[in-house]
Amino acid sequence: MSAIGGRRSWTRLALLLACVLCAASARAQSRIAFAEYELTGPCDVVVLDLGRAGSTRIEGRLAAGETRRVVVPIPTSPGARPLEPRVEARADAHVPARFLAWQPPAARFTDLPAGLRARPVPVASATRVRVGIGVLLVLAAAGIAGLGSARRPFVALALAVAAAVVVYALARRSLERDAAPVEVLDGIAGHTAWQRSRAARDSLELPGRGPTFDVVTDPPHAAIRIEAPLDPSRPAVARASGAQLSAHWSEPWDSDALDRTANALAPLAAAWRRVEGNWTFHGAWPLGAALGPAVAGPAAPGWLVAGLPQGVEIVVGEMGGAPRSHVRCTYP
Repeated sequence: MSAIGGRRSWTRLALLLACVLCAASARAQSRIAFAEYELTGPCDVVVLDLGRAGSTRIEGRLAAGETRRVVVPIPTSPGARPLEPRVEARADAHVPARFLAWQPPAARFTDLPAGLRARPVPVASATRVRVGIGVLLVLAAAGIAGLGSARRPFVALALAVAAAVVVYALARRSLERDAAPVEVLDGIAGHTAWQRSRAARDSLELPGRGPTFDVVTDPPHAAIRIEAPLDPSRPAVARASGAQLSAHWSEPWDSDALDRTANALAPLAAAWRRVEGNWTFHGAWPLGAALGPAVAGPAAPGWLVAGLPQGVEIVVGEMGGAPRSHVRCTYP
């Protein structure tokens, strides 16, 4: 074998290995299971302890003798069978929760095409605090005022405290903007089952209570704390400090929802198309209109197009709104 042929063989092997690794990492094992419990009052809070996997906190007042059956998400360890949680309760108090059964995944979720379930998860921005012009102006004003009050330490201290409060408020708003979740709607033309994925850092609003979705974390062993209020108007929330959480669930859409001749899905602020390996920008794609011609514009976001299937036509787009929403559709 020639040196060139050997290098090509190693290159093909490396590319194949990379594809396998990407497919294997595209969707880690779900970190939650769903359990049915019977709650008995009096109680305000029930905590289900899963050890290193995390916990589920059920909040809601039940009067003495009142009972309610609920299905709640339960954190699990990667690769391990779900274990019945330990209910936290005082030794002299009644146990307010009784485990009934594990709930199997809903059929509409397990029936998703394998190609959609293997799609790469969205990438949420790392939470960070950006120093805006407002923070700099407050610091400058506080510094000038502090110099003028150098001989009056109590006045200088009061100015420093006031400046710290203002800077904290400005930085907190910046942190909340950067920690916003991102969503991606994935579809395959000709199929009516699409998949929506939502990702966020540290804290993620869950799409429901029942077994219609899964959740993965990065890193995969991050402890998950789930808050599940009994009030159905309040969403359940999963928290994992320093980790990305992503939830995935099925949504029904028309098989031609994103047909290239008529957009019946949603107005897109920007759209990109890949044909024979080449990406082109097509600008905005209004609802009901055909995909416009290629025009000069920005490249598609790298995280949005990374790891997508090869050899097929693809359209990706930005929906805008909050949370930031995107769409990816393949055309077999």
